[in-house]
Formats: sequence, structure tokens, C-alpha cells
Amino acid sequence: ILHVTAISCFFLSLRYLPLADALAIAYVMPFIILSIGWFTGEKANRIQLAMCVLGFAGSMMVVQPSFEQVGWPAFLPLIVAFLFSGFVIITRRISQHIDPIELQAMNGILVCSLLIPLLITGTFIGWGEISFASVTQTQFYYLLGVGLLGTLAHVSMTYGLKMAPTSVLAPVQYLEIAFGALFGWLFFKDLPNGLAAIGILVVIVAGLVVLFSTPKSKPN
Repeated sequence: ILHVTAISCFFLSLRYLPLADALAIAYVMPFIILSIGWFTGEKANRIQLAMCVLGFAGSMMVVQPSFEQVGWPAFLPLIVAFLFSGFVIITRRISQHIDPIELQAMNGILVCSLLIPLLITGTFIGWGEISFASVTQTQFYYLLGVGLLGTLAHVSMTYGLKMAPTSVLAPVQYLEIAFGALFGWLFFKDLPNGLAAIGILVVIVAGLVVLFSTPKSKPN
């Protein structure tokens, strides 16, 4: 429920916000995860906390969001951040006892069991926002790619949560901003300005510091 609601809110936010802005606002998530960690026994050390703050500052330099400009849709990524933080914490707990592949498969089955009846109901009552839609062949291939990449990403995330505490993984998530800027340049020729370029460097440095400053431990 947390997963499907968070993804739905994020897709909805993209109707109103540029991708970079939506990601930036949603990236209060590592702070939420670290805060929850204090109550679940996975306390972050000073370096992890500092790099989380530094990574967030870097992401703000990259996207330079403005709540005054986007208005109420800015709250959608915030909802995503809270929901997905809960999803990450629960996944971390469950992954200690269930194989990540099995966990991902069960997650997909449960999501389908929730969405298919909802889609059937929406189609029957004529609710355009929640109903089956026809797609072109090109759109089908795009959706297939989204499904494959999403599955690989979530399986990788689950393995990461199985082997490392959330306090370690949370700051590293800021690397997504850097990759987002890279893909934006490769596919859309959208080059960051000077401040954004500095922000990308800050994000990468923060993520690398967390990786190399974390004591190595055996997987659970």
C-alpha cells in the first residue's frame, strides 16, 4: 500500500512539476529515514548525518526548486517522501528474513491484486483517471522498459537494505540527482548551469565519503 500510493503520488506530481524539481522536493526522504532509524535502533553517526545534510544541500544546488512557483503540487513529492520512507524501513526489516527476489515477486503480486480490481471498477464506472487505457506499440515498449528497469532497481535496493543499515544507504541516494542530471544531458541535451554543476560534485563527494567511511560488516 505504501509503495503503490507513493509511486502514484510521484507520477501525479510530474503533471505539474519538472522531474528535477519533483526529485529535489522528495529528497527530504533521507532525513526522514535517518530520523526513523533513531527509533528502530539504526542510529547514524556524525559523518553520515553530516554527509546527508551536505548531499541535500548539493541536490538543492542542482535543481534550485521554488515552492512559491510550483504551489500546492509541491506537497505531492513530500507525501512521496514520507510514504517511501516507511516502505524502505519495512523492506529493511523484512529483507532480513525473506530472499530479495521472493520479496520483490510478492510485492508485485500484492500490488497487482490491489490495482487490478481498482482498474476494473474505474473502467466500469467511467472514471478516466483510474481505468484501462489503450497504448501504442512505442508506448508499450516504453512501459516494458519501465517495468524491467523498475524491477532491477527495486531488487538491487532490497539487496542493499538486506546488507547495510538505512543510515548508510540514505545519504547515498543523493547520487540519483547526479545520474538524473547526466541522463538529462544525454537524452535531452539539458546542461546544468554553474551552480548545478557544483551541486552535482557536492552530491557525488557526499555519497563517496559515506561509502568509504562506513565500517565494513558481514551481510546478515
